[in-house]
Order: sequence, then structure tokens, then C-alpha cells
Amino acid sequence: RPPDSKPVYTVRGSGGYRTIRATHGVLEGDWYFEVRWQLHGPTGNVRCGWSRRRGEVEAPVGFDAFGFGLRDVTGELFHEARRRPYGVPVAPGDVVGCCLRLGEVDEEARATVLREDMAWAQFRFWDGMNGKPP
Repeated sequence: RPPDSKPVYTVRGSGGYRTIRATHGVLEGDWYFEVRWQLHGPTGNVRCGWSRRRGEVEAPVGFDAFGFGLRDVTGELFHEARRRPYGVPVAPGDVVGCCLRLGEVDEEARATVLREDMAWAQFRFWDGMNGKPP
């Protein structure tokens, strides 16, 4: 790891599908991260990939229309719960790079996305409060 790189994080789970998300979203530009596969036990699968904010967090990435995920056992790509051949199986110790290239966004589109994200964030928060704002 280069001396100026960010800390390395480890994600662990115990049964069932879950999605772990980053703390910030992206709107445009080129983005990249790497995942080092570790032994995850005798059963189960791991996926890594990209998801939009509306992607289901209690399902694997690629389960819905909001994400794409690479499955370790088969190297297949998942989107909308459908799989297609993509790469090779991933084994413990392998490093998988995930690159996302987004074009530039004009100011009108940026404002629309930000408005929709704010409305979604408010809906999610208010929904958790039984539909009542704080």
C-alpha cells in the first residue's frame, strides 16, 4: 500500500445477503476501487460492484436495476438478478478492480439529480419516522 493511500477496510457478515456502501456517491468522472478477496468460509458467495443509492441494501449488489455486481464463485456479472458470463472465478487473495466511468453532467441534469436525491433522502428519513417530518 502506498504511504499516501487511504486506510484499508474489512467487511464481514454472518448469514444472508447484505450490501455495504461507501459514504459518498458520485455523479460524474472516473472512479476506481479495489477489493482483496479473503476466505469467507465453506459456504456463501461474495459480490462487489457499483450501486445507486436506491439499490436494495438487504440483497446482493446486482439484485435490482440499480446495481451491477461481480460474483466470486463464477466470475459472472449480475444486474436485475440476471447473470451473464463476464470474468473468471475469484479466489482468496485475488484483487478485483472496479472502475466506473461517468460522462460530464450539465448543470440542468446536476440540479435534477441533486433535487431527486434530496427528495429521496427526505422520504427515507420521514418514512422511518412514520411519514412525519422531525
